[in-house]
Amino acid sequence: IRRRGETIVPRGLTVLLEGDRLTIIGDAQGIEQLNNKYN
Repeated sequence: IRRRGETIVPRGLTVLLEGDRLTIIGDAQGIEQLNNKYN
């Protein structure tokens, strides 16, 4: 997660905030499913 210029490694209690930028790693099919669900 990139938040206000800092990199945060998410943990179990991490909450996403408006403006956070995510880096998602996975296979092409999983990324496409995620994109279709949330974009």
